[in-house]
Amino acid sequence: FRTATYTALLDGTGELVGAVADMAILDNIQPEILRQRCGSLDGIKLVLCEANLSSEALKAALQAASGNKTCLWFDPVSVAKAPRGVQAIPWHLAAPNWDELLAMLGWQGRQGSIEWSEDEVPALPPAVIEAVAEALVPGFGFAKNLLLTLGPKGCVLATQTDADAMPTKFEKP
Repeated sequence: FRTATYTALLDGTGELVGAVADMAILDNIQPEILRQRCGSLDGIKLVLCEANLSSEALKAALQAASGNKTCLWFDPVSVAKAPRGVQAIPWHLAAPNWDELLAMLGWQGRQGSIEWSEDEVPALPPAVIEAVAEALVPGFGFAKNLLLTLGPKGCVLATQTDADAMPTKFEKP
């Protein structure tokens, strides 16, 4: 059997320059297998799922674990695979980067850099606040908690409680 492989090419400062991945073996993880395995998670506190699994497999994991106290975390792994994590049952935590978050929200065309303020005390740009709030909206969002990574600017950790206080343009259909 083959295994999943990932090879990264880094520059002298440790920044990713390029990568090659072969995750095809993960296509063999079928939803039924996850339903069986996740149904017996009693006592397991945390399971990390990543978007190398199919959307159907991720859905099966969420459904199977929804009956117990296991927290399921989601790692989008790439912009192309990130939308697989948008499910009817929210993740306990999703951890996208900026471009992955935009892909999960279906905000094509907004990808790219964020306009940061040059103030002494930096504030989150309005686009970041709006995206985080939409990702966490109860009944619409895909996570109860969000860890948004922003490269050298740091990260944002927000919860649905935080989202209630965030200004947003979201309107439920």
